[in-house]
Amino acid sequence: MAGLVETSEVYSGTKIVINLHRSAFDDTVNNNTAKIAALSPNPRTFEISASGTLQLVDTRGDISSFYKPGLEIETFSNSDELMDKMNYYLSHEMERQKIALRGLERTFQNHMYSHRLNELLNYIFK
Repeated sequence: MAGLVETSEVYSGTKIVINLHRSAFDDTVNNNTAKIAALSPNPRTFEISASGTLQLVDTRGDISSFYKPGLEIETFSNSDELMDKMNYYLSHEMERQKIALRGLERTFQNHMYSHRLNELLNYIFK
């Protein structure tokens, strides 16, 4: 439990959190022997948004199914874009805060464990 508290304190005490997904093709960090492309966001995506902090997350194919890039979350495709967006949001405080708060609101409206449990039960018992 202490790790969760410390992590949430770091997220909420930071202006921007960078969220990198591991590669689906890197055999040193996973066992994806089928080489299935990774599309969905990692759990950190939701945890960071729940902290009310802007995150810059590497682009995933399915991210827009969960958050609206540029409105509720911010994405990047390469290191130059990451640096440009970091510099931009560090000098545009109000815009950074608005995106972070919209991400927080979206998380509490749609992405809590209770929502996932309801979806699962509806799927099982429909």
